[in-house]
Order: sequence, then structure tokens, then C-alpha cells
Amino acid sequence: MKVLVEMTDTFGGEPNYSWLQRHTLDVPEGLHPRHVVRRAKRALSMQHVRCTRWDDGTTITLRPYAWARIIFITYPV
Repeated sequence: MKVLVEMTDTFGGEPNYSWLQRHTLDVPEGLHPRHVVRRAKRALSMQHVRCTRWDDGTTITLRPYAWARIIFITYPV
């Protein structure tokens, strides 16, 4: 299964998209979301950055503490 990982900056807490870093990851089917987040953060070189996580079932949103960035991890539909 492929997942799309996007990281961009924020302005006023909302995604700004003045720059964008995008990766497509191959992950095994049925992999726990925690492990998907770990792989995505590794791809973005943000392994040791603490984040708040919000999962709506198709997209996981990460907001790193004290960083003006946001990360979207999108599953295929």
C-alpha cells in the first residue's frame, strides 16, 4: 500500500504551502498507524520531534510542538 506524506509550513496555524516536501512511502497492508507515523517522520528526518496527532481514518495530521509546520499522511481511498 502506498501512503502520501506532505510537510509544509503554517501561517496563523493553518497550512500555508509556501514550500512543500512530499514523499510516497510503500507500507505493508494493515500496518498500525503508529508505525506509519514513524516511517513518515523518518522520511522527513523528524524522528525526534514531538507532535500532536489527529487521525480521521483517511488522513493523519501531525503538528510538531514549537515548529511552524504541519504534516499530512494520506492513505489511498
